[in-house]
Amino acid sequence: MRTAHEPYAETLGGQPPAPPEASAGLRPPAARRPAANRSVADATSTQGETTLNQLTPSIPARLRGWSVRWPEYAPVDITPPELRPAELSRHVPDWAEAAPTPTDVRDWAQRQTTALVPYELDERGWPLHPLGRTGRTGRNLGRWGENQAADPIVVAGEGDQRRVLLITRSDIGVEAIPGGMVDDGEAAPAALVRELREETGVDLSDHQPTILGRDIVDDWRQSDHAWIASTSALYRNPRELHQAGEKSQVARSGQGRTRTLPSCNLAA
Repeated sequence: MRTAHEPYAETLGGQPPAPPEASAGLRPPAARRPAANRSVADATSTQGETTLNQLTPSIPARLRGWSVRWPEYAPVDITPPELRPAELSRHVPDWAEAAPTPTDVRDWAQRQTTALVPYELDERGWPLHPLGRTGRTGRNLGRWGENQAADPIVVAGEGDQRRVLLITRSDIGVEAIPGGMVDDGEAAPAALVRELREETGVDLSDHQPTILGRDIVDDWRQSDHAWIASTSALYRNPRELHQAGEKSQVARSGQGRTRTLPSCNLAA
C-alpha cells in the first residue's frame, strides 16, 4: 500500500481576516517525544525540517498555528463517500478504521504516546495537525490523527557510480522511492523491510538501515485531523541492489516497475 508523496496543491479563495489573537483551549499530548528530525520525503525542506509554508500554501502563515484565533476559518471537507458516517455504518473498508468522527476514537492517549510527531487534541478531543491548519477537514486516510508510513531508501555504489532504487507508481505513473503504510500492530523496521520486498522484490531483512528521520509527509490526502508521518531509512551498498539493477534494464524499456538511477547526495 503506497503513500502518495505528492505536493499539497489545492488553493482556497478569500482574504484573511484582521490580525488574529492568541487563544488557549488545547489539550497537551499524553506524552512528549523528541522533536522530529530530517525528513527525506520532503526534499525541499528548509534545513531538513518540513515547514508550514510547504504543506499549507493556501493558508496565510500568520493564521496557521492552532493557538491563533480565526473565527472565519472554513476548511473544505475532503472525506470521500466511503468514509462518511452513513456509508461506514453499512461497510468499513479494510484499510480504514470504523470511527466516523474523532469523537468515536477511544484510545487517543495511546495514539499520542506512540506518535512519531507529537500532536495535540482540541477542546472537542479531536487531533490537530502538528504543523497547523491545512485548509481541509474530514478524513481521506485510514485513521484519524497520525497515519504512520515507512520509506526505505536504498543506495549502492560509490562516487559517480552511486545509484538509488526507485519504483514506478502504477497509479500515477511517476517514479518514487518504495514505501507505504505501517500495518496495525507492525513496527516501523518491519514495515520498511516488508514494503521494500513487496514493491521491488529486494529483501533486506538481514540489513540494518540508518534512520534518517521521522517527520510529517506532504501528502494530498492530509487534513486538519488526519495526516501521514513517515520513518525514512537509508540502506547503503546492499548486494541485493545490484540484482535489482540488472532487472532495471527491463524497467527502462517500460516493462517493469523497479529501476535504479544515479543517486542524489543522501547522507553522504
